[in-house]
Amino acid sequence: MVSWFDLTGLTPSPGRFDPEKLQWLNHEHLKRLDADELARRLTPFLAAAGIGVAAGPAVARVATLLKDRSPTLVDMAEAARYFYQSPPVDRALLGEQITPANREALDELAGEFATTDWTREAIGAAIKAAAARHGIKPALVMMPLRALVAGTPRTPAIDAVLELVGREATLARTAEGLRATR
Repeated sequence: MVSWFDLTGLTPSPGRFDPEKLQWLNHEHLKRLDADELARRLTPFLAAAGIGVAAGPAVARVATLLKDRSPTLVDMAEAARYFYQSPPVDRALLGEQITPANREALDELAGEFATTDWTREAIGAAIKAAAARHGIKPALVMMPLRALVAGTPRTPAIDAVLELVGREATLARTAEGLRATR
């Protein structure tokens, strides 16, 4: 992001308003809030963004995952969308992420998720095991899972994301995305 100071050639000083410093300060404040307080503050922003949370994971758990990545509550609410709503299938993104090298591992993993113990540890182990069985790096499975389930290549740890998104939503989104790329 280009700041006003970059455009004017001036150097920021403690006596001048610097919106980047303010955003950094806000982010540091958010990161220090406990999970329940952060959830309390985030909830109205989720509602304003049209995100219903009644059928999804606890807002406190989602906020804990996102607080290091989201500098404002507006950003955090938007980043939380995929925990509560299925993202649209982005064929271009999926085409970049799903390749002949990882397709079989993803198909296999989608089947395994139906019976995997739905904990972060078990999900992470299943992802790593699928990658190892197919002789590929775990990232070649994790990145497409992000695209399939969250609709973005940038999420917190994918095992934590999948745990919160839930088994049924993960299975449905994965199946829909894999069908769309055949």
